[in-house]
Amino acid sequence: MGEASFRSGLHADLSAVLAAQRLFLPGFEGVETPDAFTAYAPIGEFAVAERCGALVGGGRFSVASGMEEAAFDACGKLFAATEGWEIVRAWHVIPGVNRVVNGLENYRAFNVGRARAYDRRLGMEAASRLPAATDIGGYGDLLHVSFVAVKGPLARFENPSQVSAWRYPEAYGPRPPCFARATLCEIGGAKVGFVSGTAAVKGSESVARSPAGECAAAIDNLRIMEEQLVAAGLGTNAVRHVNIFIRPGADSGFFLDLLSRHFARPGDRVRVHRAEICRAELSLEIEFTAVAAVS
Repeated sequence: MGEASFRSGLHADLSAVLAAQRLFLPGFEGVETPDAFTAYAPIGEFAVAERCGALVGGGRFSVASGMEEAAFDACGKLFAATEGWEIVRAWHVIPGVNRVVNGLENYRAFNVGRARAYDRRLGMEAASRLPAATDIGGYGDLLHVSFVAVKGPLARFENPSQVSAWRYPEAYGPRPPCFARATLCEIGGAKVGFVSGTAAVKGSESVARSPAGECAAAIDNLRIMEEQLVAAGLGTNAVRHVNIFIRPGADSGFFLDLLSRHFARPGDRVRVHRAEICRAELSLEIEFTAVAAVS
């Protein structure tokens, strides 16, 4: 599976919306690809733009005060930037995601800050208003956040073979991650399905007993989510915009060969990134945005 550019397929006018999925991460060839929004906003603020009836944007946030406080600040400002909108998709590129600081892994500290922000803004409604999300490891010393928000109806989906992320037990940190497994909405005359960053997790446990098994479990989870989106009205002819994240040092050729044979299909738009996965024991994570005409 090679890398292809992110074109919007059937819906050229959605390119600005899809640009939110263009993350500040090294590409497979080792060259950093800046995301579409954060370069235009001062550190600590969001840059936003309304495109095709959706609100799209991103920001960069210092982690100097600690990852929990950075997440709390970023997610609080995300809610402020999307006042009057519903966040349907979020991406978080977390520097040193697996690094342990003061006894707590950065990802788990991020989850505490994010949960605090959701509690403060949404209270008891938080569990029913979660966006699809990807939480992936980044580099440098800035937390990058990008998002898509809408005003129209949207549906949220969970994976019946997984515990909902927001219900993970305390073994995975003081507060669980705040995201839905997938969301579906209409943007710019298209049905758009957002599948969250997906890895080899069944129930709440990682099931990476081998690279082949890890890849198979991730693909199975992606298929489960895609089947739900199709049944909910996405249809079977959607163009998928895929991000593949492979941990540095993992056998990327092995993973990409399996994905080419068992996951890829004609028309996919693919980017491959070197990135740490939020679970230190895993080496692969995959997300996609599926775009289809409204019938």
